[in-house]
Parts: sequence; C-alpha cells; structure tokens
Amino acid sequence: MKIALVIDDSLDRGDGVQQYVKTLGAYYTKHGHYVDYITTKSVDTQLNNVYSLSSSVRFKFNGNKVAIPLPIKIRKMRALLKSQQHDVVHIQLPYSPLFSGILLHNLPFNTAIIGTFHILPYGRIASIGTRMLGVVSNFSLKKFDAIYSVSKPAQLFADNVYGIKSKVLPNAVDVAAFKLPKKTAPGTILFLGRLVERKGCADFLKIMSEVRRLYTGHLRIDIAGDGPERKTLEAMCRQLGLNTHATFHGYVEDMDKKILYASSQIAVFPSLGGESFGMVLVEAMANGSTVVIAGNNSGYSSVMKQRKQQIINPKNHVAAAKTIVKFLESAIARKQATQWQNSIITEYDVDTVGQMLLQAYSDILQSKITLS
Repeated sequence: MKIALVIDDSLDRGDGVQQYVKTLGAYYTKHGHYVDYITTKSVDTQLNNVYSLSSSVRFKFNGNKVAIPLPIKIRKMRALLKSQQHDVVHIQLPYSPLFSGILLHNLPFNTAIIGTFHILPYGRIASIGTRMLGVVSNFSLKKFDAIYSVSKPAQLFADNVYGIKSKVLPNAVDVAAFKLPKKTAPGTILFLGRLVERKGCADFLKIMSEVRRLYTGHLRIDIAGDGPERKTLEAMCRQLGLNTHATFHGYVEDMDKKILYASSQIAVFPSLGGESFGMVLVEAMANGSTVVIAGNNSGYSSVMKQRKQQIINPKNHVAAAKTIVKFLESAIARKQATQWQNSIITEYDVDTVGQMLLQAYSDILQSKITLS
C-alpha cells in the first residue's frame, strides 16, 4: 500500500504524536509498504519521503509549546497527491482547518482516510481552545472512514467535544528497541519528561526528599529532559538537599533515553494532567525489569489499567514516597510489578497496533472497491 502519515506539526520534535508517526512509518516500511510523511516544516534527515507543505508558528498550549500551521501550500499539496496517488491517508487529530482540513477536501473517494485522536487538554484555556477547534473542524470530520483514539479518556473527550465516534487503539511503541541489557544500580530512580509544571518534576523532587528521609539505602536520582523550569528545579534540588543524589541530564537523544531506562530500578512519571496516553510509561516497561510508577491522571491510569499499587497522587508527597520505598526495599514487590508489566506490554507493541491498522486500511480499501 501507499500510505501517507499526516501531522500538522514538524517531525523534528520528540513529542508523543511525532513518535507515533515515526514508529508506524518505520513499521510499515519494514513490512514492504511505501510511506510518505506530510508535515509542516521538517528537516529530519533520518527520514525519507518527508513533504513539508507549510511553515508554522509556536505558542504555549496544554502545558507545552505547540505549533499552529500556516495555510497549506495548495498547489504543492495537489501536485503531491496527484503524483503519489496514496491508497491510505492517516491524519493525526485534532488538526488545523488550514492544513489537514484543506488536505481532506482534496482527497479522492477511493482513498482510505483514517484518523487517530491524541489529545486530552490540561487546564481551562486548553479545554476552550480544543472545543473551538472542534466546532471549526466539524464539517471535515465527516470525510473520515475510521477514527481511533489512543485511550479511553481521549475517546470520551473526542466524543464529548467533537462528536467523534472512535475506537480505542493505543499508541504504538517499538518494544524490542527498548530491550537493552539491564545495568541497574540499586536505588536508581528516573524522572523523564519536559521540565514544565504539567509534568510534575517539582512534585517529584519533593517526593524524593521524602524518599531520602524514609529510605536508608543508596539513592541515585536521574532527571532527564529540559524546559523553562530547569533552573528553578535545580535550585529546589539544592534547597531540598538532593543535589548530591541527583543529576540533571538535560534533553536526551533516543539512545541515551533507552540507556537511562535500562539503568533505572524505578521510573517515576508524576504528570499532573493533560495526558491522553503515556508513551513514556510503555517505553520504560519495555525494558522488562524497570518498575513504572505513574501519576494518577486519567491518561496514565488507563495505560496502567488502574493498577493502584503503581499509581500515585503526585501532590501527596509522603504517600507517594512510601509507595516508591516499598519497591526500593522489596525484591518481591519489584518482581510482581515487572511481571504484571510484561503481561500487558504486547498490546502497546507496534507489532500489535501496526498490524491492526494495516488490516483496517485493507478492509476500508476493499469496501471502497466494492462500492465503486
């Protein structure tokens, strides 16, 4: 099949939607399909067939900096669609009416049009913004043959705000790529995420202060990620007396991220909200022996199957610390946690998700042939 993966943003960023697109693209290519990436301005030289059809402007939204695409270059877009004659166009939702919205109206009837809904807003402003986008996008949504949401919370939001009826199909992670040899020092705890308020690193440090008070063994804290709060968090780390235990690694590339997962006994992701899924949770689980502790936001809780033993309230620092110390001190608790994680990991694997999507593409194309 000829497949176009469409995202109203640059592929140069390392956010969850970009990872989803790249992971699916690599899987499809590996299995003999032809893949184009239709994006705003991207210069990622590691990918082939990247078509940048507009520029974008960035602003703060949902606790992150996001891109608003400028109007798509219509002549260039039409020439691309005519020359490539894609069998499938898979668009990431929500999308801009100036980019994917225009693209949708230029696709022929015999193209299978698939969507994946990714977002769950954090805060009132983000919620209002996504609702307004839902109103603007309402008409073009009728063009889709099938829409998926990456989690049950995302599915409910898509239905309530956009009127989208979707099936849940999780984000895809290349599980095999994260299975590095385990090299863990006892007492090694990892935080990985952007250093913004929503991701909860400030609460993580306060939890770690309580862990240090309760736990007498060796403690090493790795903080991977960068963002506007870094200097504030480094100062907080010193104030809490954690600076001899903690290392701020800054932004880490994919290989370094995998090494940090493999070297961690416990990975803690205390995000406060705005998570539709939780790709970092699955990546950390994929190693096979890292215990994952997740914040109690709805997206993370859905990935963790509401498993209370490994879900914390990031604002209850003492209770969260006690949960972490339990896993630091008990080999049995760690074994039970990783056995459970290993029992669910395959449903998030790209081999599972990718095959389900390819089957959906094929079924839709067959139905279009029948109708024509």
